[in-house]
Amino acid sequence: MFRIDFSDTHFERSELTDRFDLLLGVVADISVTNEGAVLFSEPMFPIVELRQAIKSWLDRGAEGSFEFESLEADDAALVWFRKQTPRRWRVGTSLQSNSSQHDLSRSNLINGCHVFVAEVDHWVKVHLGVDVDDLL
Repeated sequence: MFRIDFSDTHFERSELTDRFDLLLGVVADISVTNEGAVLFSEPMFPIVELRQAIKSWLDRGAEGSFEFESLEADDAALVWFRKQTPRRWRVGTSLQSNSSQHDLSRSNLINGCHVFVAEVDHWVKVHLGVDVDDLL
């Protein structure tokens, strides 16, 4: 199973006043795994910004490749999903040169992305008292 997990989540801003506070202010240590193998992990990652990019990709049908570029990072494609064949995808990052690239099924990738979006939404609702979609 493909997963994007996060832990040690916190809000780095003094208050939540606009969409950028939400996008960039919620950070966590993330770990991306497939079938239990760690593809990569990264501390202090903007999980709401990643969530928003993934949700937008899902809403467009998740047909083309996905590349996440943060508003606050110089690196391109911090996280990417690239289509290999209609049913096989590859996941990777530019953050860690020693990260592995793993192939996985489209359904496994899509399911893992939906779970990540729901878990981020839940964290934000419980800890900040807002609905992500309402603010973004």
